[in-house]
Amino acid sequence: MLITRLKLNYQAAKADCFTSCLATRCLLILSLVLAACATIYAASDIADYHARVDEALSLLEDMDALAFENRGAEQIKKLLPQQEQIIVRGQVIEIDNTWLYDIASQLEKANSPADKEAAFEQIRSRLTALDNHLVELQETEAGPVYSTERQKLEAILSRSEFRVKKGETLGEKLRRWIMDLLERLIRWLPTQGTTFNSVLKMIIILAGVVVAAVLGLMLKRMFTREKRVKEREKRTVLGEELDQEVTANELLDAALRLAREGDYRGAIRKLYISLLFQMDEQRIIQLESSATNRDYLRKLRLSGNARLFSAMEYLTGKFDYFWYGKFASSEADFSDFLSRYRELIQEISPGREVTQSA
Repeated sequence: MLITRLKLNYQAAKADCFTSCLATRCLLILSLVLAACATIYAASDIADYHARVDEALSLLEDMDALAFENRGAEQIKKLLPQQEQIIVRGQVIEIDNTWLYDIASQLEKANSPADKEAAFEQIRSRLTALDNHLVELQETEAGPVYSTERQKLEAILSRSEFRVKKGETLGEKLRRWIMDLLERLIRWLPTQGTTFNSVLKMIIILAGVVVAAVLGLMLKRMFTREKRVKEREKRTVLGEELDQEVTANELLDAALRLAREGDYRGAIRKLYISLLFQMDEQRIIQLESSATNRDYLRKLRLSGNARLFSAMEYLTGKFDYFWYGKFASSEADFSDFLSRYRELIQEISPGREVTQSA
Protein backbone atom coordinates (compact mmCIF):
# COMPACT_ATOMS: atom_id res chain seq x y z
CA MET A 1 0.00 0.00 0.00
CA LEU A 2 2.82 2.35 0.91
CA ILE A 3 4.70 1.46 -2.23
CA THR A 4 1.63 2.15 -4.39
CA ARG A 5 1.17 5.55 -2.74
CA LEU A 6 4.84 6.43 -3.33
CA LYS A 7 4.52 5.47 -7.00
CA LEU A 8 1.44 7.66 -7.38
CA ASN A 9 3.21 10.59 -5.70
CA TYR A 10 6.23 10.12 -7.98
CA GLN A 11 4.06 10.04 -11.12
CA ALA A 12 2.18 13.16 -9.98
CA ALA A 13 5.44 14.98 -9.27
CA LYS A 14 6.79 13.91 -12.68
CA ALA A 15 3.63 15.18 -14.40
CA ASP A 16 3.88 18.49 -12.51
CA CYS A 17 7.53 18.83 -13.54
CA PHE A 18 6.68 18.13 -17.18
CA THR A 19 3.82 20.65 -17.08
CA SER A 20 6.08 23.25 -15.45
CA CYS A 21 8.83 22.74 -18.05
CA LEU A 22 6.31 22.92 -20.89
CA ALA A 23 4.83 26.13 -19.48
CA THR A 24 8.31 27.63 -19.09
CA ARG A 25 9.20 26.81 -22.70
CA CYS A 26 5.93 28.25 -23.95
CA LEU A 27 6.54 31.45 -22.00
CA LEU A 28 10.08 31.63 -23.42
CA ILE A 29 8.83 31.19 -26.99
CA LEU A 30 6.09 33.76 -26.42
CA SER A 31 8.65 36.22 -25.02
CA LEU A 32 10.87 35.78 -28.08
CA VAL A 33 7.93 36.30 -30.43
CA LEU A 34 6.86 39.42 -28.54
CA ALA A 35 10.43 40.73 -28.58
CA ALA A 36 10.65 40.19 -32.33
CA CYS A 37 7.31 41.92 -32.83
CA ALA A 38 8.44 44.81 -30.62
CA THR A 39 11.62 45.16 -32.66
CA ILE A 40 9.68 45.31 -35.92
CA TYR A 41 7.16 47.68 -34.41
CA ALA A 42 9.94 49.97 -33.15
CA ALA A 43 11.55 50.11 -36.60
CA SER A 44 10.58 53.10 -38.75
CA ASP A 45 9.91 53.17 -42.47
CA ILE A 46 12.01 54.92 -45.09
CA ALA A 47 9.67 57.94 -45.22
CA ASP A 48 10.11 58.51 -41.49
CA TYR A 49 13.89 58.14 -41.75
CA HIS A 50 13.95 60.62 -44.64
CA ALA A 51 11.78 63.07 -42.69
CA ARG A 52 14.23 62.94 -39.76
CA VAL A 53 17.22 63.47 -42.06
CA ASP A 54 15.40 66.45 -43.60
CA GLU A 55 14.59 67.86 -40.15
CA ALA A 56 18.24 67.49 -39.16
CA LEU A 57 19.26 69.49 -42.25
CA SER A 58 16.71 72.19 -41.41
CA LEU A 59 18.23 72.53 -37.94
CA LEU A 60 21.71 72.87 -39.41
CA GLU A 61 20.63 75.69 -41.74
CA ASP A 62 20.58 78.27 -38.93
CA MET A 63 23.68 76.96 -37.11
CA ASP A 64 27.39 77.40 -37.25
CA ALA A 65 30.01 75.07 -35.75
CA LEU A 66 29.79 76.69 -32.30
CA ALA A 67 25.99 76.45 -32.15
CA PHE A 68 26.19 72.84 -33.29
CA GLU A 69 28.67 72.02 -30.53
CA ASN A 70 26.62 73.78 -27.84
CA ARG A 71 23.14 72.47 -28.65
CA GLY A 72 22.86 71.12 -32.18
CA ALA A 73 24.79 67.88 -31.71
CA GLU A 74 22.37 66.55 -29.10
CA GLN A 75 19.35 67.55 -31.19
CA ILE A 76 20.71 65.80 -34.28
CA LYS A 77 21.61 62.68 -32.29
CA LYS A 78 18.04 62.45 -30.98
CA LEU A 79 16.78 62.54 -34.56
CA LEU A 80 19.36 60.04 -35.86
CA PRO A 81 20.36 57.38 -33.31
CA GLN A 82 23.73 55.71 -33.76
CA GLN A 83 22.07 52.38 -34.54
CA GLU A 84 18.50 51.98 -35.77
CA GLN A 85 16.30 49.84 -38.00
CA ILE A 86 14.19 50.71 -41.04
CA ILE A 87 11.47 48.61 -42.63
CA VAL A 88 11.53 48.51 -46.43
CA ARG A 89 8.87 46.32 -48.05
CA GLY A 90 8.51 44.24 -44.90
CA GLN A 91 12.26 43.70 -44.50
CA VAL A 92 14.26 45.20 -41.64
CA ILE A 93 17.44 47.07 -42.58
CA GLU A 94 20.09 47.95 -40.00
CA ILE A 95 21.13 51.61 -40.22
CA ASP A 96 24.53 52.65 -38.88
CA ASN A 97 24.89 56.40 -38.25
CA THR A 98 28.26 55.99 -36.52
CA TRP A 99 29.94 58.37 -38.99
CA LEU A 100 27.80 61.24 -37.66
CA TYR A 101 28.78 60.56 -34.06
CA ASP A 102 32.47 60.20 -34.97
CA ILE A 103 32.62 63.53 -36.81
CA ALA A 104 30.67 65.26 -34.01
CA SER A 105 33.28 63.92 -31.58
CA GLN A 106 36.07 65.23 -33.82
CA LEU A 107 34.41 68.65 -33.86
CA GLU A 108 34.19 68.69 -30.07
CA LYS A 109 37.88 67.76 -29.69
CA ALA A 110 39.13 70.19 -32.36
CA ASN A 111 41.20 73.08 -31.02
CA SER A 112 40.93 75.66 -33.78
CA PRO A 113 37.72 77.30 -35.06
CA ALA A 114 38.75 76.37 -38.62
CA ASP A 115 38.91 72.66 -37.75
CA LYS A 116 35.54 72.85 -36.00
CA GLU A 117 33.98 74.58 -39.03
CA ALA A 118 35.46 71.97 -41.38
CA ALA A 119 33.99 69.13 -39.32
CA PHE A 120 30.62 70.90 -39.19
CA GLU A 121 30.62 71.37 -42.97
CA GLN A 122 31.47 67.70 -43.40
CA ILE A 123 28.38 66.70 -41.38
CA ARG A 124 26.16 69.09 -43.31
CA SER A 125 27.41 67.98 -46.74
CA ARG A 126 27.06 64.27 -45.94
CA LEU A 127 23.53 64.71 -44.62
CA THR A 128 22.70 66.72 -47.74
CA ALA A 129 24.03 63.94 -49.96
CA LEU A 130 22.04 61.35 -47.99
CA ASP A 131 18.90 63.49 -48.27
CA ASN A 132 19.33 63.72 -52.06
CA HIS A 133 19.77 59.97 -52.39
CA LEU A 134 16.71 59.27 -50.25
CA VAL A 135 14.62 61.65 -52.38
CA GLU A 136 15.70 59.85 -55.54
CA LEU A 137 15.11 56.48 -53.93
CA GLN A 138 11.53 57.29 -52.95
CA GLU A 139 10.80 58.58 -56.43
CA THR A 140 11.99 55.41 -58.15
CA GLU A 141 9.23 53.05 -59.17
CA ALA A 142 9.37 49.42 -58.06
CA GLY A 143 11.82 47.49 -60.22
CA PRO A 144 13.02 43.92 -60.55
CA VAL A 145 14.45 41.94 -57.67
CA TYR A 146 18.00 43.19 -58.09
CA SER A 147 16.79 46.83 -57.95
CA THR A 148 14.64 46.70 -54.86
CA GLU A 149 14.50 49.63 -52.47
CA ARG A 150 16.30 47.53 -49.86
CA GLN A 151 19.31 47.00 -52.10
CA LYS A 152 19.35 50.65 -53.16
CA LEU A 153 19.24 51.90 -49.58
CA GLU A 154 21.97 49.48 -48.53
CA ALA A 155 24.06 50.64 -51.49
CA ILE A 156 23.62 54.28 -50.44
CA LEU A 157 24.50 53.66 -46.80
CA SER A 158 27.50 51.53 -47.73
CA ARG A 159 29.16 54.37 -49.63
CA SER A 160 32.43 55.70 -48.30
CA GLU A 161 30.95 59.02 -47.10
CA PHE A 162 28.57 57.17 -44.77
CA ARG A 163 31.09 54.68 -43.39
CA VAL A 164 33.81 54.82 -40.80
CA LYS A 165 36.98 53.91 -42.61
CA LYS A 166 38.67 50.94 -40.96
CA GLY A 167 41.20 48.31 -41.93
CA GLU A 168 44.20 48.38 -44.22
CA THR A 169 44.49 50.49 -47.33
CA LEU A 170 45.61 48.96 -50.62
CA GLY A 171 49.09 50.46 -50.14
CA GLU A 172 49.36 48.98 -46.64
CA LYS A 173 48.32 45.54 -47.91
CA LEU A 174 50.88 45.73 -50.72
CA ARG A 175 53.62 46.78 -48.31
CA ARG A 176 52.74 43.97 -45.89
CA TRP A 177 52.72 41.43 -48.76
CA ILE A 178 56.19 42.52 -49.90
CA MET A 179 57.59 42.41 -46.35
CA ASP A 180 56.17 38.90 -45.84
CA LEU A 181 57.73 37.80 -49.15
CA LEU A 182 61.13 39.22 -48.13
CA GLU A 183 60.91 37.53 -44.75
CA ARG A 184 60.16 34.16 -46.37
CA LEU A 185 63.05 34.58 -48.80
CA ILE A 186 65.47 35.45 -46.02
CA ARG A 187 64.34 32.48 -43.92
CA TRP A 188 64.94 30.25 -46.97
CA LEU A 189 68.65 31.17 -46.96
CA PRO A 190 71.15 28.98 -45.05
CA THR A 191 71.21 29.70 -41.33
CA GLN A 192 75.01 29.82 -41.00
CA GLY A 193 76.18 33.39 -41.33
CA THR A 194 78.75 34.03 -44.04
CA THR A 195 79.85 37.13 -45.88
CA PHE A 196 78.20 35.85 -49.05
CA ASN A 197 74.96 35.17 -47.20
CA SER A 198 74.90 38.68 -45.72
CA VAL A 199 75.48 40.27 -49.12
CA LEU A 200 72.75 38.12 -50.64
CA LYS A 201 70.30 39.19 -47.92
CA MET A 202 71.12 42.83 -48.60
CA ILE A 203 70.57 42.33 -52.35
CA ILE A 204 67.16 40.71 -51.71
CA ILE A 205 66.11 43.55 -49.41
CA LEU A 206 67.19 46.21 -51.90
CA ALA A 207 65.40 44.37 -54.72
CA GLY A 208 62.26 44.21 -52.60
CA VAL A 209 62.40 47.96 -51.93
CA VAL A 210 62.81 48.69 -55.64
CA VAL A 211 59.93 46.37 -56.56
CA ALA A 212 57.72 48.00 -53.91
CA ALA A 213 58.57 51.49 -55.19
CA VAL A 214 57.85 50.55 -58.81
CA LEU A 215 54.56 48.82 -57.95
CA GLY A 216 53.49 51.75 -55.77
CA LEU A 217 54.23 54.23 -58.57
CA MET A 218 52.34 52.11 -61.12
CA LEU A 219 49.31 51.78 -58.86
CA LYS A 220 49.29 55.49 -58.11
CA ARG A 221 49.36 56.37 -61.82
CA MET A 222 46.70 53.80 -62.62
CA PHE A 223 44.29 55.05 -59.94
CA THR A 224 44.96 58.70 -60.79
CA ARG A 225 44.26 58.07 -64.47
CA GLU A 226 41.10 56.09 -63.64
CA LYS A 227 39.87 58.84 -61.33
CA ARG A 228 40.43 61.49 -64.01
CA VAL A 229 38.60 59.42 -66.61
CA LYS A 230 35.62 58.98 -64.27
CA GLU A 231 35.60 62.70 -63.47
CA ARG A 232 35.56 63.48 -67.18
CA GLU A 233 32.79 61.01 -67.87
CA LYS A 234 30.12 62.04 -65.34
CA ARG A 235 29.02 64.86 -63.07
CA THR A 236 26.15 64.76 -60.59
CA VAL A 237 23.66 67.61 -60.18
CA LEU A 238 20.67 67.26 -57.82
CA GLY A 239 21.18 63.51 -57.72
CA GLU A 240 21.18 63.16 -61.54
CA GLU A 241 24.26 61.90 -63.37
CA LEU A 242 25.04 63.94 -66.49
CA ASP A 243 27.76 63.71 -69.13
CA GLN A 244 30.76 65.78 -68.14
CA GLU A 245 30.65 67.74 -71.40
CA VAL A 246 26.92 68.59 -71.31
CA THR A 247 26.13 72.33 -71.58
CA ALA A 248 23.33 74.57 -70.35
CA ASN A 249 22.01 74.96 -73.92
CA GLU A 250 21.89 71.18 -74.39
CA LEU A 251 19.86 70.89 -71.20
CA LEU A 252 17.56 73.63 -72.50
CA ASP A 253 17.12 71.67 -75.73
CA ALA A 254 16.29 68.56 -73.70
CA ALA A 255 13.72 70.53 -71.69
CA LEU A 256 12.02 71.83 -74.83
CA ARG A 257 12.00 68.34 -76.35
CA LEU A 258 10.37 66.88 -73.24
CA ALA A 259 7.78 69.67 -73.29
CA ARG A 260 6.91 68.87 -76.91
CA GLU A 261 6.46 65.24 -75.87
CA GLY A 262 4.07 66.28 -73.09
CA ASP A 263 6.43 65.54 -70.16
CA TYR A 264 6.15 68.99 -68.58
CA ARG A 265 7.32 67.85 -65.15
CA GLY A 266 10.55 66.40 -66.59
CA ALA A 267 10.93 69.50 -68.78
CA ILE A 268 10.77 71.78 -65.73
CA ARG A 269 13.50 69.70 -64.04
CA LYS A 270 15.80 69.96 -67.08
CA LEU A 271 15.13 73.68 -67.30
CA TYR A 272 15.97 74.16 -63.63
CA ILE A 273 19.24 72.22 -63.97
CA SER A 274 20.06 74.25 -67.10
CA LEU A 275 19.61 77.39 -65.01
CA LEU A 276 22.06 76.04 -62.43
CA PHE A 277 24.56 75.39 -65.23
CA GLN A 278 24.13 78.97 -66.47
CA MET A 279 24.83 80.30 -62.99
CA ASP A 280 27.86 78.05 -62.70
CA GLU A 281 29.19 79.40 -66.01
CA GLN A 282 28.77 82.97 -64.71
CA ARG A 283 30.53 81.98 -61.44
CA ILE A 284 27.47 82.95 -59.39
CA ILE A 285 27.38 79.49 -57.82
CA GLN A 286 29.58 76.43 -58.04
CA LEU A 287 27.97 73.11 -58.91
CA GLU A 288 28.66 70.38 -56.36
CA SER A 289 27.59 66.75 -56.45
CA SER A 290 26.30 66.80 -52.86
CA ALA A 291 24.58 70.21 -52.98
CA THR A 292 20.80 70.63 -53.00
CA ASN A 293 18.69 73.43 -54.45
CA ARG A 294 18.42 74.72 -50.87
CA ASP A 295 22.22 75.01 -50.71
CA TYR A 296 22.32 77.01 -53.92
CA LEU A 297 19.56 79.29 -52.64
CA ARG A 298 21.50 79.87 -49.42
CA LYS A 299 24.57 80.92 -51.41
CA LEU A 300 22.49 83.34 -53.47
CA ARG A 301 21.03 84.85 -50.31
CA LEU A 302 24.51 85.32 -48.85
CA SER A 303 25.68 86.95 -52.09
CA GLY A 304 23.50 89.97 -51.29
CA ASN A 305 21.76 90.11 -54.70
CA ALA A 306 18.17 90.37 -53.47
CA ARG A 307 16.63 90.53 -56.95
CA LEU A 308 18.43 87.43 -58.16
CA PHE A 309 17.64 85.58 -54.94
CA SER A 310 13.93 86.46 -55.18
CA ALA A 311 13.64 85.23 -58.78
CA MET A 312 15.52 82.02 -58.02
CA GLU A 313 13.48 81.42 -54.88
CA TYR A 314 10.28 81.50 -56.94
CA LEU A 315 11.63 79.05 -59.55
CA THR A 316 12.99 76.77 -56.83
CA GLY A 317 9.60 76.71 -55.14
CA LYS A 318 7.92 75.76 -58.43
CA PHE A 319 10.55 73.10 -59.11
CA ASP A 320 10.10 71.59 -55.65
CA TYR A 321 6.31 71.63 -56.03
CA PHE A 322 6.23 69.79 -59.35
CA TRP A 323 9.26 67.52 -59.03
CA TYR A 324 9.54 66.53 -55.38
CA GLY A 325 5.85 67.09 -54.70
CA LYS A 326 5.01 64.95 -57.76
CA PHE A 327 2.14 67.24 -58.74
CA ALA A 328 0.92 67.17 -62.33
CA SER A 329 2.15 70.07 -64.45
CA SER A 330 0.58 71.55 -67.57
CA GLU A 331 1.80 73.35 -70.66
CA ALA A 332 0.88 76.63 -68.97
CA ASP A 333 3.05 75.74 -65.96
CA PHE A 334 6.00 75.02 -68.22
CA SER A 335 5.45 78.20 -70.25
CA ASP A 336 5.44 80.28 -67.06
CA PHE A 337 8.62 78.55 -65.85
CA LEU A 338 10.31 79.07 -69.24
CA SER A 339 9.32 82.75 -69.28
CA ARG A 340 10.82 83.36 -65.84
CA TYR A 341 13.85 81.27 -66.85
CA ARG A 342 14.43 83.68 -69.78
CA GLU A 343 14.09 86.70 -67.52
CA LEU A 344 16.62 85.29 -65.08
CA ILE A 345 19.06 84.42 -67.89
CA GLN A 346 18.89 88.04 -69.07
CA GLU A 347 19.57 89.13 -65.49
CA ILE A 348 22.69 87.03 -65.05
CA SER A 349 23.90 87.17 -68.67
CA PRO A 350 22.65 90.35 -70.42
CA GLY A 351 22.32 90.07 -74.19
CA ARG A 352 22.06 86.28 -74.23
CA GLU A 353 19.12 85.09 -76.30
CA VAL A 354 16.93 82.15 -75.27
CA THR A 355 14.62 81.08 -78.08
CA GLN A 356 12.18 78.22 -78.53
CA SER A 357 14.56 76.58 -81.00
CA ALA A 358 17.61 77.00 -78.77
